Amino acid sequence: MAIRCLEMSDRLHFILDRLSRLLCLPGQQQRERRRNERHRSPSLTVTIEGRTYKTVDWSLGGMRLPRFHRPLAPGEQLQGKMHRFGGAPSGAFAAAVVYASDEQGIGLRLLEITPALFMAMGTIRAH
Repeated sequence: MAIRCLEMSDRLHFILDRLSRLLCLPGQQQRERRRNERHRSPSLTVTIEGRTYKTVDWSLGGMRLPRFHRPLAPGEQLQGKMHRFGGAPSGAFAAAVVYASDEQGIGLRLLEITPALFMAMGTIRAH
C-alpha cells in the first residue's frame, strides 16, 4: 500500500556523498546533496500527533515545517496524514526527523507515503 524508500540505495547515496565530501580539496565546490526539486508553493498541509502544520517547503523526498509542538531529535520517526491536494486524496505518511532547530525549522525525510500522494506530488510544478 505504501512506497517504501529503498534503504540500500539511500545508504549507498549517503556513503558516496560522504566520500566525495572527504575527497573535496579546499576551494573546490561541493555538489548539492538534494536529489529532488524543492517547492514552496503550493504549501502542503499535514497533521502529525493531532496538530496541523503547513509546510515551508517540500520535495518528493521530504518537507520542512516551521515549528513543532514538542522537542524532536534527529532520527526520530513520525507518522502523519497529508491533506488533499492536487487531486490526490488525503493519505498517511511516515517520516524521519533530519534536523530540528528554531532557526531552520523541522526537516523531515519521507520514509513511506501512499502511491496517490507520491504521484500527485510528482506532478506539481513550482509557482
